[in-house]
Amino acid sequence: MPKKRSPQRDEAFRIWKEHNGEILLCDIAAQLGVPESSVRAWKLKDNWTGSIGTFHKNAERSETQKEQARRAKVNARVASEISAAPGLNDQEKDFCLHYLKTYNGKLSALHAGYSPNCAKQQAWTMLRRPAIQSFLQYLQQLRRASLLVDQDAIVERMMQIAFADMTDFVDVTVEWEPLFYKGLPVMVKDVEGKPIMMTYERNKMLFKPSSEMDGGLICEISQGKDGTKIKLEDRQKALEWLANYFMMNPMDRHRVAYDNKRISIEERKISDGDPDGDDDQVVIHYGR
Repeated sequence: MPKKRSPQRDEAFRIWKEHNGEILLCDIAAQLGVPESSVRAWKLKDNWTGSIGTFHKNAERSETQKEQARRAKVNARVASEISAAPGLNDQEKDFCLHYLKTYNGKLSALHAGYSPNCAKQQAWTMLRRPAIQSFLQYLQQLRRASLLVDQDAIVERMMQIAFADMTDFVDVTVEWEPLFYKGLPVMVKDVEGKPIMMTYERNKMLFKPSSEMDGGLICEISQGKDGTKIKLEDRQKALEWLANYFMMNPMDRHRVAYDNKRISIEERKISDGDPDGDDDQVVIHYGR
């Protein structure tokens, strides 16, 4: 007949689990009035370490599920109230949601699908409509109540900083400029023998209008002897934050996009002949 299991054995594990495994076995033995060797044997035979690990994982999973359920409930409520907002169509609501992120009227209108030819005027008109103003105030109240600012928003903002594209801030065009030597134009002959001015190909960079930039990605704009300089938010810090975040949250829905963008950066470094290059902070200079 098998020996009856001691109730102190289960009690010992309960005490150890209550202290997250940080209590000494001799202290458990003292509380129960049993030899320390018995507690040590119970720990080994019952695999306390594995059990408490499973316990913590289940607890963490439960908390994650609760948070996901809470967030889904909140998002459903917000989506329902946004859909029911009177006096606005879906495109106007999209404009408001984008405006709350950038506070840039033209850029928000472009994101909402308005034509580039009229986006600026459309934004100016909409921002003066009472219905739009009321809806923006409502969205700001939700933000203050922490209903819109969640982990997804933080990850998405970090992604925007980490993978900001220079073409979002400047237009680069190719122009043909006349070639001068000692202040005089260089002349050559065409196929018919007629004199023409020699030209050369020149890349020209122009900053986009501020109405088309996402100001949240810019940390500095300055004017110096070398011209105007735009410095974007620190890409390296954003990449480090994202790397740490995805290490802790490997199943996050943004992970695939993050990995693809990182691969693109590495491929670009290799094609540029600089595989060990750093992910420096982006600084755009525009000479005088």
